[in-house]
Amino acid sequence: MADTRKPFLPGEAYHFSISHCGDYAAAIVSRKNRVGIDIEIPAEKVLRVEHKFISPDEQEWLAQLTLQTATQVWSAKEAVYKWHGEGLIDFKQHIQLKGYKGNRNMFICYFSKRDALLDIYLKFLSPLCLSYIYSPSL
Repeated sequence: MADTRKPFLPGEAYHFSISHCGDYAAAIVSRKNRVGIDIEIPAEKVLRVEHKFISPDEQEWLAQLTLQTATQVWSAKEAVYKWHGEGLIDFKQHIQLKGYKGNRNMFICYFSKRDALLDIYLKFLSPLCLSYIYSPSL
C-alpha cells in the first residue's frame, strides 16, 4: 500500500479501487485510467453530518435532501477521494458537485485539487449506493 493506504501495483500496470460496507464489497480495475469506487448503505448518521461534506451551493441544487441522496453524495465524494489517492482533501471545498448529468445517473464534479471536471457514475442497487469514477490521471 502507498502511504495514503490506497492499494497499488508497482509501475501502475493496473489501476484499481476497492470498497466494502456491511456484507458487500465492490472493486473496479483499469489498465489505462485511474479509478475510484465506493459503496454505502444509507444510514441516518449521514444526515446528521451532511454539513461536513455538502456545500451550500450543492445543498441549493440538491433541494430536498433525502437519506438516499445524501448517501449518494457521500459515496460520490469518497469515490473521488479514492481516485485522487493522495489524501488531504476537504470534501466540501475540493470536491464540488455541480449537478446531475444524464438521467440522474451521473454527477458532474469539479475537483479543485487538480482543476478538473470529472464524471462520477451513480447506481442504486438496493440497499446500496454505488459510485465510481474512471478518468485519466491529470
